[in-house]
Amino acid sequence: MELVRLATIARHFVAARRRWVSLRGDALTRYQDERAHKIVAYAAAHAPFYAAHWASHDLTEWRTLPVVDKRLMMEHFDTFNTAGLTRDEAMAAAIAAEHSHDFRPTVHGLTVGLSSGTSGHRGLFVATGGETAGWAGVMLARALHSWQGRLRVAFFLRANSNLYESIGGSLIQFRYFDLMLPLDEAVARLNLFLPDVIVGPPSLLGMLARERRVGHLRARPRRLISVAEVLEPQDRLSITEAFDAPVHEIYQCTE
Repeated sequence: MELVRLATIARHFVAARRRWVSLRGDALTRYQDERAHKIVAYAAAHAPFYAAHWASHDLTEWRTLPVVDKRLMMEHFDTFNTAGLTRDEAMAAAIAAEHSHDFRPTVHGLTVGLSSGTSGHRGLFVATGGETAGWAGVMLARALHSWQGRLRVAFFLRANSNLYESIGGSLIQFRYFDLMLPLDEAVARLNLFLPDVIVGPPSLLGMLARERRVGHLRARPRRLISVAEVLEPQDRLSITEAFDAPVHEIYQCTE
């Protein structure tokens, strides 16, 4: 099974690198359109929620389909997912993992985890083993797109997951940091790990920037990635100046 997982990671890694090199302009638009059509067709055929939600819409015009936010997804979780999971069993497993900090168990062979919940609306995600391996391959390709040598990544989350741990390996050393850690403890651990990349909400990155300015944080990441919350322009500038490193943003609307 491990060989299969590694092969899947490698396949997605190579494919992602090729796409970023070869797909530009109209070719990229065609690729996105083809993938969107396949995703819509699969969701309509396998998820009762989408079959009903899109019943009066033309599925070939996927850009005009009604959007789904986290609140609606959680309200209809039982018919939203295509794996037959109920919201209660998925939530129970995710909360148990968060409390125990043991993220290895799965539910019916599926990785289940909690979203960051920074909007006040806690959500769930579900992924198969193949999906987690594919995600790991794409993340590796994205992180190593212009990187030479080994890479140490510090990822601040409110809950860890098999999905996130799957990107650890010989090329990337991945370290999970609980968002609930006291700041001084987080700083001490970062000083030992000395990450090349720090990923976390901008509120957390702002606190680390202040620790960097007063000399408590010795880690000097070459890249910072803001997630889960909106990165305001003044915060981006403050964080960039404190670390003398670029701040990228991956923002997902959770309302």
